[in-house]
Amino acid sequence: MRLPRPRHATVVAYLALFAATSGTAVAATALKNGDSLIARHSLSGNRLHTNTVTGAQVRESSLGTVPRAVSAATAATAATAHALVPMTWHPFTLLNGWKSYVTIHPPAWAVDAQGTVHLRGSLDRPSGASDVFADVPSAIATPTTIYVTADMVDATTGRIDIVPGFGFEVQESDNDLDATAFTSLDGITYSLK
Repeated sequence: MRLPRPRHATVVAYLALFAATSGTAVAATALKNGDSLIARHSLSGNRLHTNTVTGAQVRESSLGTVPRAVSAATAATAATAHALVPMTWHPFTLLNGWKSYVTIHPPAWAVDAQGTVHLRGSLDRPSGASDVFADVPSAIATPTTIYVTADMVDATTGRIDIVPGFGFEVQESDNDLDATAFTSLDGITYSLK
């Protein structure tokens, strides 16, 4: 059986289809991306994919400061400045027979840049003496009484009442001898604000 000969229009259609499909395949294999078609440094920013520009392509001197970065940098500088300023420690003038316990630091107070009072050191008192170990200096006085927890002898916990116009008063937990043996001021803080 003999096949009929294709007509002219069919041959032209097949040739056109072959040319179209092979041309696309050649173009697709030759160009993996558009880099070879586009001259370097010729695109505007709105033609770039998100997150494709890195610091290597950016001239930092051409950038302005981000508004929030200015306030963050100012805050960081201020925090660093406060952190570098050492606190000035003032020794307590001990009253009623209270004395400094054998520690690295004698009983003292200081105020940091944020207005927080810090106490340090430890002390003890003779038996039967008043519970008040020092007056409250005006620089660290508050308008109302403040109650803070304090460590005492044998890992017991007591309280120090900071009473404006009266003094620092030690309140023992259960045993009246706790403060006599040892009262720690280390780590006690309170705010003046």
